[in-house]
Amino acid sequence: MHHASFKHATFTGRTSFYHTTFTGHVNFSNAAFADHVDALNATFRFTALFDHATFAGDTDFSFATFEYAVFEQVTFTSFADFKQATFTAWAVFEQVTFNGDVDFEQATFTTPVPDAVKPFFAETTGELKAE
Repeated sequence: MHHASFKHATFTGRTSFYHTTFTGHVNFSNAAFADHVDALNATFRFTALFDHATFAGDTDFSFATFEYAVFEQVTFTSFADFKQATFTAWAVFEQVTFNGDVDFEQATFTTPVPDAVKPFFAETTGELKAE
């Protein structure tokens, strides 16, 4: 999938981007996901914007690859799984609310790990800087 915009979209049922490759910019700004989101093994080759998005069900980004990821003012109501996700350029996690369990086990960041997600790391690789 090349450039795609889901800005202000509402996903009412289970949503699957399983093994999907986004080859251009993808915009999920202000999107609302009412149920489970499966983005297992998805690839985001350019900017993936999730600012102001809400995830009401379990969200699975495990094994996903992000080049530029923006999770700003995002709410995860249920389980958020980023296990073994790879962030190859930069990742922004600012003012993110995790109301359920979160898994960043073995996630890889090639730039410093965002402060907002540091408390959720188990066996994560990447540079961790104390402020």
